[in-house]
Formats: sequence, C-alpha cells, structure tokens
Amino acid sequence: MAMNEVNQMNNKLSHLFVETLETLEDLADTGIAFLPEQPSPAMIRAGALAGGIAEEQAAKIYRAMVAAERLEDRGGAEDQITH
Repeated sequence: MAMNEVNQMNNKLSHLFVETLETLEDLADTGIAFLPEQPSPAMIRAGALAGGIAEEQAAKIYRAMVAAERLEDRGGAEDQITH
C-alpha cells in the first residue's frame, strides 16, 4: 500500500472517529448517559445509601434496570426479567 493511500485511510478513520465523538456528545446533551452494564462498588454503595437498602439489593436493582432498558430497546417487556 502506498504512503498516500495510508494517509488517506488515516484521514478517513480520523474523520469517522471525530464524527462518532460528536454524535456521542449530542446524545449526552439530550440526557442520555453511557453507563457500565455492571455497577461499580461506588455505584452500589451510593444506591444502597440513597435507598436505605442493602448493597446486594442496590446491585440487583441496577442490573434489573439495565436489563429492562435492553428489553425495551428490543421490544420486550419488563416482566421477562428474571429476579
């Protein structure tokens, strides 16, 4: 592959990367947050403190909410989530 072709490919990839970052920023501006699928220990502690519940319950609630969102995106129902 010639150096010119490599440079063109790098420029295209850089442009696509910038476009992707801009799209993510636009989504974040609408209130959409990008969160991990599994809660971190700090997230679990914060949820437990806020809800006055055990950390295990807070972690289970977080995972259930993530699962519900995924099902909703696929046209599913919350009652399909296992407890």
